[in-house]
Amino acid sequence: CPAPCESRCRQGDITGVSVAIRQLKRYIADSVINTTGYRDDRLESNGRRVSIVGAGPAGMSAAFYLAKTGYDVTVYEASDRVGGAIATGVPAYRLPYKDVLADYASLDHLGVRTHLNTRIGSDLPLSELRKTSDAVLLATGRTVGRTFGPKSPKFEAAVKFLWDVKLGVRTSAPARVAIIGGGAVAMDCAMTAVRLGAETHMVALEERDQMLCHEEEIVDAIEDGVSLLNGWSTKDFVMDDDQPRKLVLQRCLRVLDDDGRFAPTFDPEELREIDRGAVWKAWWQSWPLALIVITVFGLEWWIRRRNGLT
Repeated sequence: CPAPCESRCRQGDITGVSVAIRQLKRYIADSVINTTGYRDDRLESNGRRVSIVGAGPAGMSAAFYLAKTGYDVTVYEASDRVGGAIATGVPAYRLPYKDVLADYASLDHLGVRTHLNTRIGSDLPLSELRKTSDAVLLATGRTVGRTFGPKSPKFEAAVKFLWDVKLGVRTSAPARVAIIGGGAVAMDCAMTAVRLGAETHMVALEERDQMLCHEEEIVDAIEDGVSLLNGWSTKDFVMDDDQPRKLVLQRCLRVLDDDGRFAPTFDPEELREIDRGAVWKAWWQSWPLALIVITVFGLEWWIRRRNGLT
């Protein structure tokens, strides 16, 4: 958390020094891990069962509070580790996985059961959970990265690159890469690519003071060698067979309209080109569509739809 509250802290208005909320929370969290107080105030069992799909921050936070208030909680996770995006996407330099495991150990002490490598739908029907549980929480997160451009292995979603690096599948990067986006995922992707030796450009619609990532992250990225191209958007790609050679960019004049809605406008006459060997898109992630549709309409409807029978 970039602690935006510190810039408007009442204590800071009075004394000139804001409450160091991040450092205080870090101290408390590190101290609580070594205590059992959070277990001792757990309420008696109420006899009700809750199943949670997804072992990311949302699912495990819900599991924690439900377990403390007397519910029997079981979590189902499709991957082989708990933590969701903070375990598979957030780079290790930002959050080591051992720290994630230390936080999640509290759930074991509260009696929360976690089933890894269990994908709802293929390994276990969602209908079964609904029959055996008093409530089911879908906390799958935005795990689907979006991409665009020509069909090429060199065009991929930034989240996939982050997952591959975090899980040890990928240990290198192309010599020159471009990350499309100006948010937290784009910044993580850029910083990771630089650490793997890539010459890295971030192409963001927004000007620097409008980027969705925090200023201190931007400063760190520039110091590490990331080149920021603010106020630009992709217009076209110059390909050599299925390999990207150049990105054609056009100037972005504004990102939001007068009502604050996303409606970028461009100057097609102001163009520039950059040579890149790979393009990673870090602009919005979405939910697993199949799981949502199955939840709303049922598995039989989804199968019929997929087979062209509906």
